[in-house]
Amino acid sequence: MRSIVLALALLLALSGCPDESGSLGQTPVDDDDSSDDDDVSDDDDVSDDDDVSDDDDVSDDDDGVEGPDVVAVHPPDGTIDFFVHEPLWVDFDDVPTGVVMTLATENGGFVSGDGLMMAETRYVWDPDEPLDWQTHYTATVAWDGGQHSWEFDTDSPEDPTGDDLVGSTFAFDLGNGTVVSPEGGDALLGAFEGLLLAGVTVQTATTLEMMVAVDGDGAPAQQDPCSETIDFTEQPAVWEDPYFMAGPADIPVTFDFGLGGPTDLTLYESSLSGLFTESGGSVDSVSEVVFDTVVDLRDAGLNCITAGLLLPGLTCVECPHDPGVEDCAAFVLIDMPAELVPGLTLVEITQADVESNPACQ
Repeated sequence: MRSIVLALALLLALSGCPDESGSLGQTPVDDDDSSDDDDVSDDDDVSDDDDVSDDDDVSDDDDGVEGPDVVAVHPPDGTIDFFVHEPLWVDFDDVPTGVVMTLATENGGFVSGDGLMMAETRYVWDPDEPLDWQTHYTATVAWDGGQHSWEFDTDSPEDPTGDDLVGSTFAFDLGNGTVVSPEGGDALLGAFEGLLLAGVTVQTATTLEMMVAVDGDGAPAQQDPCSETIDFTEQPAVWEDPYFMAGPADIPVTFDFGLGGPTDLTLYESSLSGLFTESGGSVDSVSEVVFDTVVDLRDAGLNCITAGLLLPGLTCVECPHDPGVEDCAAFVLIDMPAELVPGLTLVEITQADVESNPACQ
């Protein structure tokens, strides 16, 4: 029964959130006005007017080529300051097949990476290593029946802050930011209660170690004394002041879908990266945040099949904690707000500490 309630709650959360067109998932009424394409099953004009400004025939994109077309890319063509640690993605106007991507440098070299359809019409590609700073790239995506290329330049490296960050804690707002994948994933992340707190525990010229805790839902943000802290850097984080990349680690969190009460989930294989950013002479935020994680759909009372009904085109991945089972969804989030919490230094809390704390009973 609880799994059914959670599934219904997630369905309501997803169906009540705007899609990319701004609609709320309501079925439009066909007023038979050919100037208003208000019926997704009827374009109000059964003929193809071959007007490139009006794609009125779903079987013909009015460009003379049948099949999917690219409608958007990230970074956009001509970008001059792309962050070297962000993923690339391509949006199509229809479901493509056989999608592959290559990324070439101006001297003719190629960047290795992996791509995956993360929704029916979104292909996400991650380089195996960060891109080079101040470098010109040409990206080419090819699919059955088409090809599209675009160019961009990466940003200049940020100057080191030189700050001693040990004891500093930053609050990451998981419910905000840009969800790269999966499509509709912002509805799930928006149900997260509180903030993720990440604090620097060790810093040298070449290494950085961090601890993660859950916000106690206070104002200002404060550490929840009844939640175990997570060592976010069992291996030292990638640290090139001001850039860091920490993880992977499993983070237990709580979501509230509005029905059935709070739901405990685990964010598996989570990694976090960004640039420590100064303002007024000291670091007070993190910019260019990229957060990757994997959610077990079964924790929300779903599986890959039922979740696919809610998130059409969802690509499931093998669960890192349950090899051979493909009931997990990979989330990629960028531009997540993260601000320094003045005066807050995280302390280690073990499960034994939680169990012995009367306030946690």
